[in-house]
Amino acid sequence: MKYWSILTLAALLHTCAIAQQYAVALIPDSLRKAANVVKRTDVHEVTIESKLRGEYRYTVAYTILNAQGDDYATHYERYDKFQSINHIEAHLYDALGNKIKSLKKNEINDLSGMGAGTEISDDRIKSFGFYHKTYPFTVEFIVSVSMKGLMFLPNWYAIEGERLAVEQSSFEITTAPGISVLSKVFNYPGQPVQISNNGQQKIKWEVRQLPAIQHEYAAPPWHEISPAVFTAMKDFQMDQYHGSNESWARFGSFVYELIKGRDELPPLLKGKVQELIAGKTTTYEKVAALYQYMQQNTRYISIQLGIGGWQPFDAAFVYNKKYGDCKALTNYMHALLKEANIPSIYTLVKAGRGNTRFIEDFPSSQFNHVILCVPQSTDSIWLECTSQTMPAGYLGDFTNNRPVLLVKETDSKLVRTPHYNEGQNQQLRHVKARLSTDGQLSINASTMYTAMQQDDLHGVIHALTPDKQKEWLQQRFALGTYEIKNFTYSERMKALPELEENIDIEVSNYAQVTGKRLMFAPNIMSKGNWRLNQDSFRKADIVFTYPYTDIDTVTIDVGTGYKVEALPKAVHFTTAFGSYQSSCEYKDGAVLYYRRMQRKEGRFAASQWKELEQFYEQITKADRSRIVLVKAE
Repeated sequence: MKYWSILTLAALLHTCAIAQQYAVALIPDSLRKAANVVKRTDVHEVTIESKLRGEYRYTVAYTILNAQGDDYATHYERYDKFQSINHIEAHLYDALGNKIKSLKKNEINDLSGMGAGTEISDDRIKSFGFYHKTYPFTVEFIVSVSMKGLMFLPNWYAIEGERLAVEQSSFEITTAPGISVLSKVFNYPGQPVQISNNGQQKIKWEVRQLPAIQHEYAAPPWHEISPAVFTAMKDFQMDQYHGSNESWARFGSFVYELIKGRDELPPLLKGKVQELIAGKTTTYEKVAALYQYMQQNTRYISIQLGIGGWQPFDAAFVYNKKYGDCKALTNYMHALLKEANIPSIYTLVKAGRGNTRFIEDFPSSQFNHVILCVPQSTDSIWLECTSQTMPAGYLGDFTNNRPVLLVKETDSKLVRTPHYNEGQNQQLRHVKARLSTDGQLSINASTMYTAMQQDDLHGVIHALTPDKQKEWLQQRFALGTYEIKNFTYSERMKALPELEENIDIEVSNYAQVTGKRLMFAPNIMSKGNWRLNQDSFRKADIVFTYPYTDIDTVTIDVGTGYKVEALPKAVHFTTAFGSYQSSCEYKDGAVLYYRRMQRKEGRFAASQWKELEQFYEQITKADRSRIVLVKAE
């Protein structure tokens, strides 16, 4: 009985300690401010046993303050051939810190890791958490994972998202004798704790009492805002392959070993290559012919099976199966060019629109995609081998203007993909319209989109049927009530692509008609909402990565017999962020309007925020300026 009483007392004391730890009343007001979630505790521990094996354990608890923080009540953990989940535990606590329930094994969902697209993968996901709507409440997750291939190590963000405050967060790595882990640290105050014991090394970063961060427009990558640590093995192993992150050259050599010897073509295909390039005189013509052949005879399927997540299927596989992932299709295109005696280089890239987080001075696997580089004496030819529609030599906003690794046997190096500037990313629109006396507007608009300005529209016209395109167009313009009458598209498939759109639109009640007066905005199709709503003081730098130029030339036939009562003033100003110009006149029965807006790329100091606000406010005001015409007696 005495023994039972001791155990009961110990359990009660443990319960009280947890209640004390997760009671919401203990959260300082400074952490609740602007927060949807408060991270109460966050302990990450990585133990490296060898170049091949390690263990990752973590305990994290989030207090969800309101419905906007619900995403943190559910947790996900991936597993595959190289990573297995040893243990999952989860608990739910009320506002007082009292445990409401613990997760049962049958409440853990085991899901395929394949995405919604065309994908084959042996990745799987454990999904677990709680559905609870009595705020505030706390969830606690305890997870242990075994790693059997250390090409990747966990990274640490103390603040992993906006409007999340932190009471405590730590990241600790322990390595066996002879094992070295590299790290790159951002926004960490002071120095980490380091302990050495009989050759075993331990390093620990920890932060406390961090207030929530609010998302800011055009902010830099998250690792420049939150305390963060990126890690990588100096030397690692995946299956039988050995690699190193000591330099980009050594990491590239590891990738080269994965692709070596996989570029042999079947004899029949070798003959086809020679047939396709016969009569072509320039390298670009030959590359374009083989690229088009590849596009027309293969399709993209993402394949993430075992080491195949990083190693391509060989060229013969792609030829026989007619499909492949980015690695396989790039390797296949490389093999086609090799047969044509045109050197090309397998190239790793971190792809994604706006995906700018890349640490150039920290060699490691930061990549998620593969493209092909055909070196030339001046401009190299770049090929996106997963696309069946892009022209040879063009990289859109998915992979342009970023560091990439040219993979070679001994001297792999970082270079940058092509950069498209504001003079290349253009939208050139000519509008001819007729305004009736009852305010109805008939529009014929011819627009030329170039380079990245045509990327989205290119995707739409190749992915949607004409009926679906019309539905999309019906939602595209800020014209109130309108109807798409006709539309056509034509493309010029060049290294700098052009896409022409011709469209007829009928707009109801475009002009306000009051007695003898017509009032309307001469800027018909390019009015943007440029107002910035940021209440707090700007903290982060302002980063623009998409430069462009928009030019509108508009003629609106309103008929003779009117005189001008009010006319938009001519506007012309230039700032560090770009420039704007507009003018308007009424002449010979027509309103003539011209607008030119150019936005530059660059990184600007947070102190320039008011200047940016003013830049956008001036554009918004000018774009919405109205002309007033009065019918002459």
